[in-house]
Formats: sequence, C-alpha cells, structure tokens
Amino acid sequence: MTIGIPKAFYYYRYGELWRTFFRTLGCEVILSPDTNKQFLTEGSKYSIDEGCLSMKIYLGHVKWLLSRCDYVFVPRIANFGWVDTGVKKICCPRFEALHDVVRNTFRAQADQILGCQIDYIDVNKSLGVHTEEHAFLELGRALGASRSETVRAYRRAKAADKQVRAAAAQHQETLLAGSGTKILLAGHGYVLHDPFVGVPAQQMLRSLGVKTIFSDALDRAACLRAGDRLSPTVPWEVNREIFGAVQLCRSRVDGVILMSAFPCGPDSMTNDMLVRLVKDVPILTIILDNQSGSAGLETRLESFVDILRFRRASADKKEA
Repeated sequence: MTIGIPKAFYYYRYGELWRTFFRTLGCEVILSPDTNKQFLTEGSKYSIDEGCLSMKIYLGHVKWLLSRCDYVFVPRIANFGWVDTGVKKICCPRFEALHDVVRNTFRAQADQILGCQIDYIDVNKSLGVHTEEHAFLELGRALGASRSETVRAYRRAKAADKQVRAAAAQHQETLLAGSGTKILLAGHGYVLHDPFVGVPAQQMLRSLGVKTIFSDALDRAACLRAGDRLSPTVPWEVNREIFGAVQLCRSRVDGVILMSAFPCGPDSMTNDMLVRLVKDVPILTIILDNQSGSAGLETRLESFVDILRFRRASADKKEA
C-alpha cells in the first residue's frame, strides 16, 4: 500500500511523525517533489481566488500525488484543546476544513483521500474527542493494522519526531550563542521552508553573511510559555509559538523578519500585534504571493541587513 504525503502545509511541522508512522505499519510513503512554479499554477486551477498562496500550493501537491499512490493523507485538525487562560488553541480554519475541501475539489478521487480528525474538545459536539493518539489509532484501524501494531507505530513515530525536534532546537541554540549578524525568521514552517516560497529568502540572507534562526525550530513548549507572556489571548497555536520565539530571541538577535503567505488572516493580525508590542528589535514584515519577484525581495533584505549592521556598529562604538 502506498501513502502519498503532500510536501506542503503541515508536512513541515509533522513530516517526521507521519512518515515514521506509515512506514512502521509497512506502508510505502511517497512524498511529492519540492514546490515549483508548476505546483502553484496547477493548484491555482482548483483553488478559490481568495485562497492563500500556501493553499494553492497544497492543492497542486495533492493533484500530483493522486495518480501516483493508493491514498493521499490529508488530516483534519480542529484544535489542540484549551490555553490556561480559557482561550481555545486553534490553527487556521483551513486546516479544519482541509480534508473536506480536498475531497470536494477532487471528487472523482475522493475515496483516495485518507484522513484523521484531531479535535481535543469535540468542537462539533457529535464526533467525540479525538486527541492525536486517538486519531492515529483510528487511522491504523482504517489501514487494517491491529491496535498493538498501531500503538507501536505511533510511539515510534513520536520518538522520531521528538528526536528531530530536539536536534533542531539544539542547532538553533548553537547559532544564537555564536557571533555575527543573526536574524530570526518567524513564520509558519510551510512558508519558511518551502523551496518555492521561503527558501529563496534564506539563501539571500546567507549570501549576505547572515545567520538565520527559525521560529519553528525552537523548543515549542518554551515558545508557548513565552508567547503567553507577550499576549495570553492569541488563539492560533502556531502564531502563539511565533510570539514566543520573538520574545525568547529579541535580545539575542539583531533583527526579526516576519514572513507570511498572502492573504493569511491570522498572520495579518498577529504580525501587526508583534510590531506594536516589540519595540527593542528591528522587525521587517514580508508578505509573499504568487506575484513576488526575487529582485524586490533581495533589495528589501539587503537594506534591512545594512540597517542592522549600522545599528550594531553604532552600539559598539557607544560601548567603546
């Protein structure tokens, strides 16, 4: 049995977890290739005009996979429970609707769309509570695996995911402790690390001699705690992590770049909040869409880095 995983959206957050789970159950995992212009063009044919850049890219990846595997894995993520302050921990509504959107978009292949539901508070008041573990147990049963096989696969997947995340967090800490110009790239993983969307900005910054720190590679628990101190009312889980990453790194980096895909609703609000709340470190906001060109982006990044280095040189001169 072959399971296709679109290399987009939350693949950049849960990719190791998903791959290890399916492979441990004996499934062959097929990943779609790195995003390129063709994926965006193809996905745009199936997306509504108001769909964000990342949604259009995701649909392009799904389309590529449908003819190459038995099933395409498209989970539904409703929420992650509650914050201590009484705020529901949610993600972008697109992730709650994603499974249904994909099934209705590709109706002729709807039976190929494999999903699971993650809903810690039974938001539908009918389907019941589904923690991540519950969701994977049902997923294993749907694939014909026994409960013991599924539990073993889930535990192995969680261990692999934990190891990868710990290594990434340690690498970020090493970069933060080093010298040189350091910039925190803050945003969703599917924006920061997509080869077509965020990676060109990474490459430009590195060519300028900048060390890049990624908000999604820092310790999530620490980021959430720090984010709640900055703003306890933000409901979007990943945006709370971004808040925390900025809070944790604001005194350890020279600047922050907020990267978003147009027209992300949660980012449009939280990015503005961050700019107003954080005044002690320079912040550059970059909105990427399907019309973005490399020349304009490169100019903005070069100017920002020049400002950071001038600011650092001025501070060093005062200390001397």
